[in-house]
Amino acid sequence: MVDIIKTSVQQSLSQTSLDARAQAKRKTIDAPVTQQVSGSSDVSILSSKAQVKDMAEKPPLDIEAVGRIKEAIANGTYPIDLDQISDKLFENYLEMRK
Repeated sequence: MVDIIKTSVQQSLSQTSLDARAQAKRKTIDAPVTQQVSGSSDVSILSSKAQVKDMAEKPPLDIEAVGRIKEAIANGTYPIDLDQISDKLFENYLEMRK
């Protein structure tokens, strides 16, 4: 049961992450760009404030997935891989000592 939840949460999170990255990339590509012709080839983004506003309106994460994770944590059913946590802690400790 825990493995099923873990797998579905991981798939959901990885898909959410991929979707957010793809959406951010699309916004960057589709952003209006103007070229100023004053003897140089200065290229500036027309409205970075508009991009920031657009990003603020829609958070780059899946609210439903966050809700499922919060619910699993509250119910005590969220899978925790203690081996992975300890490995990362140890890796970070070794990195910090360098």
